[in-house]
Amino acid sequence: IIAVPLLAPLGYADEASDLQNAQNNYNQTQTSIKVTEAQITEGRQQMEQLQGQIQEYENKIYRTQAEINELTIRLNESKARVKEVLQELTQIEEEFEDQNRALSERLRAMYKTGDAGMLSVLFGSVSMTELLTNVEMMKKVYALDDQFLNSISEHYDEVNEKKELL
Repeated sequence: IIAVPLLAPLGYADEASDLQNAQNNYNQTQTSIKVTEAQITEGRQQMEQLQGQIQEYENKIYRTQAEINELTIRLNESKARVKEVLQELTQIEEEFEDQNRALSERLRAMYKTGDAGMLSVLFGSVSMTELLTNVEMMKKVYALDDQFLNSISEHYDEVNEKKELL
């Protein structure tokens, strides 16, 4: 009977120790839960920041794509304009060549007949009326020649302008 009271405090000591261990485990678990909750909160904040950054990048991508689309449209318009200018240039060059050939033929004819052809027209006139008519016709021929040369010069300038545009 004496031994039982001596053993009884040892039993309580084991229970007190177990209780202390359980309390310590509980406190550690609570601390671990708080740390985990803090990590979760921090993770959520990081996730929100990343979502904000993703949204910003998506907006930038959208704006950049819109700029690319606009530049593509402008590029296509420019290509169409270049094609149009090239066609105009080809047409103008063809007209220029035609006028140049006509001028060459006219100059060749004038060279062959020389001033004698003009003088013979003037001196070959039988009457004063015919002379005045011939003089008027020669003035018109010279005026047409002058217009023709001006037209060739304008076409030449236009060709150069179109080439500079390209």
